[in-house]
Amino acid sequence: MLDWARTVESGRPLEIRFVVAGTTSDATHDAAIAVREHFLRSAGEHTQKIKDIFRYARVTSVVGLLVLVLLLATAQAIPDDAGRLAAAMRESLTIFAWVAMWKPADLWLYAHWPERYWRRQARRLAEARISVIPATAANADAGA
Repeated sequence: MLDWARTVESGRPLEIRFVVAGTTSDATHDAAIAVREHFLRSAGEHTQKIKDIFRYARVTSVVGLLVLVLLLATAQAIPDDAGRLAAAMRESLTIFAWVAMWKPADLWLYAHWPERYWRRQARRLAEARISVIPATAANADAGA
């Protein structure tokens, strides 16, 4: 249903219809509660994943900054006139130092967006109008 919800225009309300063999008057109410609880739980899981991404981003940022400082300090300790091999080593350390910040930057800037998107879809489905239709009525509608 999440994949289906993403195909529906974002401002348009969603409606979920269940076709069942037999139904009671409480079926619509029970189905609505179950669907809402399911998608609210799903939205909560995506919220938790977003929190986990930012927790991981904080940890990787600390590690990345430590590596950055250590490698840049080591690179700066190599004198400019040390020769070609030492100059290559200095440049390699500088590049590696900045690459150490790649994952933290990715987490802070981009990793959480897919989770936000799916959380929004789950919330839309939780707010959808729910209806339960007896199979005989659905067959009559299909034939008309």
